[in-house]
Amino acid sequence: MLYLMELAIRKGRAARDGGEECLYDTPTARSLQAKKRQWTREYELRKAIEEAERERAEKEQAAAAAAAAARS
Repeated sequence: MLYLMELAIRKGRAARDGGEECLYDTPTARSLQAKKRQWTREYELRKAIEEAERERAEKEQAAAAAAAAARS
């Protein structure tokens, strides 16, 4: 019985802290959960784009440095 209570607490915390499951089955809760998922997807996409831009800038700097070294 204690195990089931602990499992329920963990599942509740996971839902509260950004898990995919929703603790409540009301239109408002489903709407909020959908908005949270959308925000998370947009945030992760934005992070990935920033990382790709940073890597591209580093590669361009390395290529420019190599070209400058080759000219010297």
